Amino acid sequence: MSAEGPLPGHWYTTDGCHCRRVQTSKRVGERADASGCERLHVGHVHSEDVAKHGLIERLDRKELSMTSREVVFACYLAVAVACSATDSGRNASQVLRPITDGRDVFAVYTEDWGFTPGRDPALVVALWPDGYVVWSADRIRGGKPYHAARISPDTLSKFVARIQCEGRFRDETLVRSWAPWESELTTVRLSHSEHAITLRSAHELDPNHATAPGKLRRQYEEFRSLWDEIRSWGDGFIPSTGSLVDGELVMKSGAAAWKEY
Repeated sequence: MSAEGPLPGHWYTTDGCHCRRVQTSKRVGERADASGCERLHVGHVHSEDVAKHGLIERLDRKELSMTSREVVFACYLAVAVACSATDSGRNASQVLRPITDGRDVFAVYTEDWGFTPGRDPALVVALWPDGYVVWSADRIRGGKPYHAARISPDTLSKFVARIQCEGRFRDETLVRSWAPWESELTTVRLSHSEHAITLRSAHELDPNHATAPGKLRRQYEEFRSLWDEIRSWGDGFIPSTGSLVDGELVMKSGAAAWKEY
């Protein structure tokens, strides 16, 4: 040890042995000589020099590096645990309301069927049999901000009864989708018991798709007549006021649901 203090890059033990790691074929930890040093070393310093400088022990650089990594890992683990607890609380409070897999549900939502979708699916309005209704401030494209409220539970049942009396649930011509591939489209869905009406069209998001070829014009006009009727009823489900809610439309394997946090 120098008179100025510990030598940089060296380590010291309580027996006063001063060692520096050297390249050798011997195993680390093998006794180097009869001095009692358990490490590969060159040179020694006296115990009184160690006491003079008040030095008891110094970790080598590798040990310091390992200690730093352990501290970083511990911090990372603490953050991960905190985030996990937050996510667990969020998941525990969320409510999932089915749309396509539900009975007696009315919903309007938009999707992007392009090969490279530019936007996520978004809810326009949805009503469940318990009178819970969620709607978007944007009545065409949907999306945040969303509002929610409760209306009379028989509102949806009355609408379903009317559509059922008209025989719409058995009308196979409504199965056709009037939305071309690679387009943004709107879906209007009304389900009742084991039956459902699913209307799809791109005309609300793209006026260029508001017409049909001559031989399909009559069928398209009938489709649009029902579309406009259902959309009008859907707008009537929305009350004048409601509370802001945090949620999103989720799609999985073609099934739609409303997830509220």
